[in-house]
Amino acid sequence: MTQYSPLYVCCPITRKPLLVADKDLLQSINKQIMEHTLLFVDGSFVEESVQSGLINQDSSFFYIGSNSIPLLFPDGAIPLL
Repeated sequence: MTQYSPLYVCCPITRKPLLVADKDLLQSINKQIMEHTLLFVDGSFVEESVQSGLINQDSSFFYIGSNSIPLLFPDGAIPLL
């Protein structure tokens, strides 16, 4: 189940609140990373598996968490649609 982030952080692209990514989404993202099919918005491949992250409300962008710190750079967004 996706939950609201207690920090009320916003997507740097859509400016809408971000949600904490659930376990199912993280598994799906890691599967795509292993298959070399997941890209950042700049077109480069996501190469390292993720342990945490945030997703915007319409599920169009995912942001990787590094040591539980979200990396909220527009270039670091991963489009999901």
